[in-house]
Order: sequence, then structure tokens, then C-alpha cells
Amino acid sequence: MAAQRPTIGFITLESITSYTTQLWLGANDCAEHLNINLITFAGHEQIAHGPTSTNWFPNQIDKLIDPHSLDGLLIWTAGILQDHTFTRQLLARYAAVPTVSLGVDTPGACRVLMDGYTGMFQLVTHLITNCGRRNIAFITGTPTNRDAQIRQQAYEDALQQHGLPVRSALIVPGAFGWNARTIGRQAAQELLDKRGLRPDAIVAACDDLAIGVLGHSRKISIRGGGVLLRRCTPVNAALENAPSTGIWMIYFLEWP
Repeated sequence: MAAQRPTIGFITLESITSYTTQLWLGANDCAEHLNINLITFAGHEQIAHGPTSTNWFPNQIDKLIDPHSLDGLLIWTAGILQDHTFTRQLLARYAAVPTVSLGVDTPGACRVLMDGYTGMFQLVTHLITNCGRRNIAFITGTPTNRDAQIRQQAYEDALQQHGLPVRSALIVPGAFGWNARTIGRQAAQELLDKRGLRPDAIVAACDDLAIGVLGHSRKISIRGGGVLLRRCTPVNAALENAPSTGIWMIYFLEWP
């Protein structure tokens, strides 16, 4: 008699951005490769990251999940939680089943993590050492998101290591989410129009924020070119409707 296929649950957000889509496709490809069943429980990102998000998880997702019917559970903690300090509380709901946290470093829990520090540090260093940029602005991610905090720390560390000051005026609040491109556009408006600053480069905490910056930048006739970290190949300036790349984008600015 053939052994029963394991069944794994995957808690994530609906695939309305390229990031969430790629995450879901990766989980599905891996399940197919390992010949296991995968049940996806996807929340509505606009509710999860909205102003009334406190009870979204039990209202949308928790009531659908029976841990006793699963052999394991993957939880995209980095994405479904706006405030990562609640990660341990979320994982405790499923203590009866083997669980893996994706994206948030929680002591005592099995987790898969991304190194956001090294990539951001290298990106800013590239701008300074290879491109001669000195006034580098930064669009942050969600303040309570640990990945956002790490990327901002890398930005600040890279500046300081190369003898450049961290100027609060060049740091603009942003956020991760389904509307990150709109947030990026608004951040560029805050930096360039309201604050009246003219940085020679803008770095964003994620690619959708960067695409939003590009959308606003075209409106004010900035000349320049994009660069992809690790590839260092030109990016088409018409990125408004382009899919995200998974690699942070930089925009070199030349003012008319």
C-alpha cells in the first residue's frame, strides 16, 4: 500500500503583487517536486495592512484552518503581520503542528530568513564608490516590519562607513503593501516637491516603492537611468507597469 502523501498548509496573502505571486508559485513548485499536498490559505492584503487590521487574521483565515488535518504549516509571518512583534503570538496558535516562520527571526521557532542587510549595504556602497553619489535619499518600509528596519540600518551603516552623514531630511517614510507603488510616488512627492530637496540618488526599501518613485520622477522631468544591483544593466525608464524584479532598484538623478 502506497504511503499517504503529506499535506502542508501555507498561510500567505492573496497573489495581487509580483512578490506574493512568486512566493506562492515557489511553494507550489516545491510541493510538486516533493510530491506533497499544499493547501494555501490566503488573506486579503488590503485588509491585512489596512487601518482596521487588528482582527483580520482570526476573522479571515484562522477559522479555515484545522491544524490536526495538516502535517506541517508554512506561515509567511513577514508579510501577513504589519507588526512583527506579534510573530510569537501568531505561531503559538499552531503549536500542535510542525510550523515554519517565513521571514521573521523568532528565537525557538523554525524559520527561513532573507538577508536584506547585505544586499542593501552593497547597493548603497555601489552608489557611493562606483557612481560617486553623495546625497542619497532613502524611502523606508513599514516601520514595524523587521526587514524594513534592517534595510534602513544597512543604508545608514553604508553612509557612515564611507564618511557620509545620515541626514534625516533625506529619509522619507514609506510602507510595504499592495499599494507600495502609490506610497513610493507619494514619498517622492514629499521629498522632491514638499521638502524641495534634490538628492543625486534615491534608494527604496523594496522594488515597488522604487517603481512608484520612478512614476513621480517622470512628471518632474528628471533625466537619468536605473541600475539593478548585481546585474548593473540599464533599466527601461518606463517601469510604471513593469513587474517587480525582486532586486532593489536605484535611480540616478540628473536635474534639468
